[in-house]
Amino acid sequence: MQAIRGAITVDSNDSKEIAANTTELFGEICRINKLEECELVSLIISLTPDLTKYNPATALRDNGMLISTPLFCVQEPFVEGMLPLCIRILVLTNQKLKEPVHVYLKKARSLRPDLVGK
Repeated sequence: MQAIRGAITVDSNDSKEIAANTTELFGEICRINKLEECELVSLIISLTPDLTKYNPATALRDNGMLISTPLFCVQEPFVEGMLPLCIRILVLTNQKLKEPVHVYLKKARSLRPDLVGK
């Protein structure tokens, strides 16, 4: 099993923003790593405490994605100085990737500059 990380920020605590950005991030992770749902074990999705308007896991389901994949959504603990308005996804897959490509979009690129663009 392998794990692929990703993160994205939203501009505001808005349900449409959360849904669109969660879908964008998950889509990029799958596109870049050439993943299909049948290869996924599960997803863990976290969001910062300032995002309260919509559940990112629900956003994926509402878009018709991940119908049979287990999703688990958690709120991150508040940590002073943390990147605000951030959604993170950890994809667990059975696909044998030579080198998983982790995806950091928008302001979340600052979380792991060592992985951006690889």
